[in-house]
Amino acid sequence: MRPFWQIGTDVGHHSLSHDEPGDQPLLHQSTVFTMQQFGTLLGALDGVVEGDGTLLDNCAILASTDCAEGQPHTLDDYPIVVAGRAGGALTHPGVHYRSDNGENASNVLLTLLQAMDLDVTEFGNDGGHTTSTVSALRA
Repeated sequence: MRPFWQIGTDVGHHSLSHDEPGDQPLLHQSTVFTMQQFGTLLGALDGVVEGDGTLLDNCAILASTDCAEGQPHTLDDYPIVVAGRAGGALTHPGVHYRSDNGENASNVLLTLLQAMDLDVTEFGNDGGHTTSTVSALRA
């Protein structure tokens, strides 16, 4: 229900996603603002030297949403951004991966857990359960 005063609204983000009419310009602006803040975070992490790289190189950071489209709250094809190299375990400079068969989004999460050297072979439950990873993300 967080409102984004930075874009000139006192209506909460979730309410905008359901109730803003038309092309939902305020919802769009709040998404752009959020991603700009995410970019600022990534830039700050990339500015911290750590070993032979940066703090960002040694991280695996996931940013996502809980739906693809605001008003209908669709679950198909929603965006997931993975930043960082997980100490070299993730592809660099990165890839644009888009599932062509409606893969379970938990595949990305399991991939990240394994990239961070956690000994896990499955993740999630019910419809979110998976034993599959996204090989395109791994270095």
